[in-house]
Amino acid sequence: MSMAEDIHQTVAQGQQDWAFSVGVQLVVWGLPIVECWKYRLGKVVGHDAQAQGQAINAFQHMRSLSTRASSKFVNSATDFLYSTAVLDLHQGPLVLTAPDFHQRWYGLQVLDPYMETLANLGTRTYGRQLPSVVIANRRDQQRVPAQATVIYSDSDFLYVVGRIAAGDHEDLSAVNALQDGLRLTPLHGADQPGFDLAQVTPGSCAPLRAGDSTCPAELAFFEELGAVLKFVPPSASEGLLLGLMADVGISVENGFAHKSLPPAVREGLARAVVQATAILQGKVFERGELNNGWKLPGAIGNYGHDYILRALVSLHGIWANVPEESLYFMAWTDCEGNLLHGDNQYEIRFEAGQLPPVEAFWSISYYDDQGRLTDNPQDKYTVNSLYHQLQANADGSTSVFIGKAPVAPPFAGNWLPSHSGYFNLNLRCYNPGPALLSGQYRVAPIVRIQGQ
Repeated sequence: MSMAEDIHQTVAQGQQDWAFSVGVQLVVWGLPIVECWKYRLGKVVGHDAQAQGQAINAFQHMRSLSTRASSKFVNSATDFLYSTAVLDLHQGPLVLTAPDFHQRWYGLQVLDPYMETLANLGTRTYGRQLPSVVIANRRDQQRVPAQATVIYSDSDFLYVVGRIAAGDHEDLSAVNALQDGLRLTPLHGADQPGFDLAQVTPGSCAPLRAGDSTCPAELAFFEELGAVLKFVPPSASEGLLLGLMADVGISVENGFAHKSLPPAVREGLARAVVQATAILQGKVFERGELNNGWKLPGAIGNYGHDYILRALVSLHGIWANVPEESLYFMAWTDCEGNLLHGDNQYEIRFEAGQLPPVEAFWSISYYDDQGRLTDNPQDKYTVNSLYHQLQANADGSTSVFIGKAPVAPPFAGNWLPSHSGYFNLNLRCYNPGPALLSGQYRVAPIVRIQGQ
């Protein structure tokens, strides 16, 4: 090999390795932003928009509890009905109003396009009745009344995720009526000729990959990221990312210029997508302290620069909330470290006085190893302290049973049906008390019943 060839090979290897390094970081950083934007496009121009009418600046409601067939998300909760809204503030601030929820638990989570929770409006923060709440881009501060309850954002593109507690199917009509009471209206301009609340920011509904795209499939993520960056650029504290993006042909102004990249850079980026995916798969099981089979992932909802956690949540529960609103304990193993399997039978025994200390309620939900609800004849996916009659044992303790065989009365309400295969559990604690938030409380162990 000549010196020139050796230099060329060294340069190419350096280009590939650097592109790989940058690419892994960009996948981890950008995945949540791309996933949020895909959700937005699905609501605005996809099937959801076609099925539910106005998609921007209006609530769309899930009218029945999640099932295996209806659930579109991993680790979907079955404790409430969702009401969601995709916001576009380019025309000015919006006003959110809600009905009187009386004694029913509810929460309206407002998020920005970086998956950061800006505010929670609900039972914990306002009680049964919300005030009118203005949602505005920070540039419009002068247009907001001084005494208004207001949520400010640095972006026009926001999401509202509403959750209203719901029990069985007979309870749904009451919840549906509350959903219909949620409203989004313009703070200004509604009386102006030609004003259209459903108007979107020009260009923001374009597909992330054009139909005639020449970008190779293995680099599709970077093309999608480049398209989103035009509307969701790195924040002011993330300026370093702009230089890294430029090294691999990505800019806020022009998206992903893949044609201009040397082959070695393209190869490094393609390898980065594969490796970043593998890294995140491993991090799922690494994050959080393991105790009695349960893991608490971390300070979800406000991530700052914890890009790994944000990426994990985007894959396993994209609208997860802040700890003060809800805690999420996840389990893939029993208390002895063995993977949970539906052919076995398990007991979670909360000693007397040791049920999860919450201000609202708690639930335990069952999912397959892909985080999906599983079919069962009972259509039962959750044990819920608010709506299920949990029978205490003679000594005052309370047991939750997981297994294929139904549990005999009076403990039938304490049973979660399993399927043949590996599974995971999610313990959700809504409005957790101080002992949960401080880590003082330890969740009861998941114990495999002997002989099973």
